[in-house]
Amino acid sequence: GVYGLFWQGDDAVDACSSADIMPIIFEPGTYGPFDIDQDDVTVQGKQSPVHNRLVTSAYNNGLRGAVISSTTDDAIDVTAAADDVLIKWLTLDTRSTGQAYSAIEIASGADNVHIIENASHHSDEYFAYVQNDYTVLKGNYSASSDQANIIFMAGADYCIVEGHHDVSS
Repeated sequence: GVYGLFWQGDDAVDACSSADIMPIIFEPGTYGPFDIDQDDVTVQGKQSPVHNRLVTSAYNNGLRGAVISSTTDDAIDVTAAADDVLIKWLTLDTRSTGQAYSAIEIASGADNVHIIENASHHSDEYFAYVQNDYTVLKGNYSASSDQANIIFMAGADYCIVEGHHDVSS
């Protein structure tokens, strides 16, 4: 990217991780899906979409802030190579035509992943598909997941969910 501006999440995560520049801040706008496959990564939007959603009593189908959107993949994949990851203040959208994509998928082998104050409006599978140890989900807001909102697979030990707002009907 020029002057630290990137159009692809993967490019921003790779470049900032290599240069040891954290946090990676996504400006308001819509971005494609990306993978986090490095240790010690923080990705975040500029402000919490959850606070904005809860203050305004209705979700109103609007996607605001930094939106990670995909119809062909999970919005964010945290791979087995990644430890100590923080994802916060993003709006995640994986609506598609019947495909099964989650807002966030965390692979077995990734440890210490914190998902804090994110919002998901549409997810064709789960808000969070967790296969790893030591995941913390705190203060997230999720609506319209086609499956269970959060699923912990066998081997996902020592995980914490606090203040998750599930408004799926």
